[in-house]
Amino acid sequence: MTGTNLVLFEPAARCVPAAPDLVRPLADPTVIALLAAIATEIGYDLLV
Repeated sequence: MTGTNLVLFEPAARCVPAAPDLVRPLADPTVIALLAAIATEIGYDLLV
């Protein structure tokens, strides 16, 4: 999948930044570690 589709009502559109602060693939080890920690905190299982 490439690209992102996002639909917002006009007032909310101003809340979305023009560009992301950070771009990393989901397979990045740091991203996986962060997601695993958050998943554990909220009682979810992370399937990698």
